[in-house]
Amino acid sequence: MKKQTWWLQFWYNQNGQDLIEYSLLVGFLALAASAVLPNMIGGVGTIYSRVNSALQVWAR
Repeated sequence: MKKQTWWLQFWYNQNGQDLIEYSLLVGFLALAASAVLPNMIGGVGTIYSRVNSALQVWAR
């Protein structure tokens, strides 16, 4: 009987549930970021080049 009671307590115990949910959310965000960031790198490089060129012209 003790074994069954332990199993039921384990099954219905929700301690630590938030930690697991936040871990899953962070994992999903990391996966989404790794899918999106490679596409954004080219745009960031273009913006950096334009700003660099404008600063060089302004510095003359």
